[in-house]
Amino acid sequence: IGDNFEAFYTKANLVGGAYSLKRSTVVKKSDSEIQLKVVIHMSDTTHVVRKTGARQLWKGVDIPAYFTLVSRSQKWSIHSTSVKL
Repeated sequence: IGDNFEAFYTKANLVGGAYSLKRSTVVKKSDSEIQLKVVIHMSDTTHVVRKTGARQLWKGVDIPAYFTLVSRSQKWSIHSTSVKL
């Protein structure tokens, strides 16, 4: 996800908009790993192309995503993520 944002921001900006967690469901759980399915809501956002200044309104959308958390040294951290558009 971070790589996608980095690639996007080399050419454009997003103005306004917000992200919020709409829903979270545990898909699989063990002592060392948790897999979550989450739905993230992105509100209306203005996309601006840096080179031309062209602006376009991106309507809000719900984005399904998956997170895998792993436990290491009694701390949970994100191991992997994926977005299903």
